[in-house]
Amino acid sequence: DEELEHIFDRFYTGKNGNTGIGLALAKELIELHGWSIRAEKKDGGVLFRIKTEK
Repeated sequence: DEELEHIFDRFYTGKNGNTGIGLALAKELIELHGWSIRAEKKDGGVLFRIKTEK
């Protein structure tokens, strides 16, 4: 899904017309800690997984 592919892109405009910066900032902060985040489709929504171990 194209939207999921760009979910962490700063100011990406989705199908609903909204733009965002929140998930881009969250990803940057998570990566500053050496962690990782990913998003996947689940039950009609999106599931975010944050891995805190290297």
